[in-house]
Amino acid sequence: MNIPFHLLITSNQIDRPEDVSSGCKHRWSDENARFNQTDQIERNFLYETYVAKSVVGLAKLLNVGCLVTDFCPLRAPRSWVKKVIDELPNNIPFCEVDAHNIVPVWCGSEKREYSARTIRSKLFEQSPKFLTDFPPIIKHTCSSETTVLPPPVNWDLILSNYVGDKSVKPVDWAVPGSRAGLEVLYEFIGKRLKKFDPHRNDPAHPALSGLSPWLHFG
Repeated sequence: MNIPFHLLITSNQIDRPEDVSSGCKHRWSDENARFNQTDQIERNFLYETYVAKSVVGLAKLLNVGCLVTDFCPLRAPRSWVKKVIDELPNNIPFCEVDAHNIVPVWCGSEKREYSARTIRSKLFEQSPKFLTDFPPIIKHTCSSETTVLPPPVNWDLILSNYVGDKSVKPVDWAVPGSRAGLEVLYEFIGKRLKKFDPHRNDPAHPALSGLSPWLHFG
């Protein structure tokens, strides 16, 4: 099937102008997108950057066969998903996947748990089903040469339009992007994992993975 795959990055500046993050998070997210864009286009994953309220309009314009989003439990992203579902034409299927957790949230427990102790055994029980290797990312069969590409992303313009607290500067110890995140992961496994267990509840101890920025923001 010669069907293109479009990546859509949404903004949190929708309907709630007071719901803005610090400039630190915005800078990380945009730098991550900037680093990943070339990598994705090389694999023929067409890259789009639009605000969240344009998702439905873009889906109609591209005549997409299916719209897929990542699950987020926070109120604002959940409200965006609801609005998209309400506005999306009936002929465009909408799917939600939990790419943030190993065991999807809706499979972890049938009720709201009150502590890690009560849910841990349920997650371990299902881990063999979901704890599998990721398949390699291969080049998409639909060539970008035959598909109309979007205009280049003006990253400086995007950063200048953010309303968040720009006094918060980016961290200088972490580089955005999946490649940098994998380097930190391999370094953690090879050098610090053996010290993790006795220090796992000390957030300031270097034995921890330090992967939080990549796990949460890409």
